[in-house]
Formats: sequence, structure tokens, C-alpha cells
Amino acid sequence: MKKSEFTECPMCGGRLEKHTVLHHPEKGILYHIPHDVCTHCGEIFLSDESFDIVHSYGRKDKAVA
Repeated sequence: MKKSEFTECPMCGGRLEKHTVLHHPEKGILYHIPHDVCTHCGEIFLSDESFDIVHSYGRKDKAVA
């Protein structure tokens, strides 16, 4: 889910922690991208910049496959 600048999770109200690795288990890929994770529900939030980076990887994967 894309985020603006949440201070708490909009899904459950939990606390957000900053992380720098996002795992894509289906592809076995690790992206070193800053993101926030809710400590209560586990929802992941990307900044607009991080979302664009992850989205660009997806386009590259589809072009190769």
C-alpha cells in the first residue's frame, strides 16, 4: 500500500516501524527499499519514491519473463 506520511497504521491504528528490506517471496527477490511496517497487523507502507522503485522492478521482471 502506498503511503503519504502516516504516523500510525491507517488500517488498524498500530505503530509503524521503519525497515529497509522488502521481501518478494514468490520471486525470491530482496529489494533494499525503505518502507514502514505496522507492528500490529503487518501491513507494509511505501513512500511514493519507494513505490516507484518497486513498480519499476516489476516492469523489468515482466519484460524479461
